[in-house]
Amino acid sequence: MKDYKDKLSLAIKTALDGEVSYGGNEIPIYRTAAPKDAGDYYVLVASIGGIEDGTKDRFIHRVDIQVEVLTYFASTVVTDTIADNIAGQVLNTLIPTKGSTLSLTGGFTMVTCTPVSQYDFNEVTDTGRLVRKLINLKSIIQEN
Repeated sequence: MKDYKDKLSLAIKTALDGEVSYGGNEIPIYRTAAPKDAGDYYVLVASIGGIEDGTKDRFIHRVDIQVEVLTYFASTVVTDTIADNIAGQVLNTLIPTKGSTLSLTGGFTMVTCTPVSQYDFNEVTDTGRLVRKLINLKSIIQEN
């Protein structure tokens, strides 16, 4: 059994790089963590986890994927429409049509990828307000 997490995280980042923008500006995509100077809007491949659920002949992984959209506002004017717009682009890029999957390297095949849920979080910080949207996806990944 091989570890699929790094390959999947890289495939998500690669698919999103250059494809997500707001107000004419490209939104940066990060894996695992964003730097302190990430800017006011960015996307984070937040977590990947799952269980092995294969057959006697093949390893199959049932995977939960979380992609997080973060928008920061230093003023009192706060809107969730920016995070919604970015999240829509993320979903349309990762799953442009029903049954679409990402190409994986390292001997893995993504069999399915399905959006499950989205959650909104609004947080007050010392310097402003953070609006976060968490996108949950489920996938089946097979080792070749």
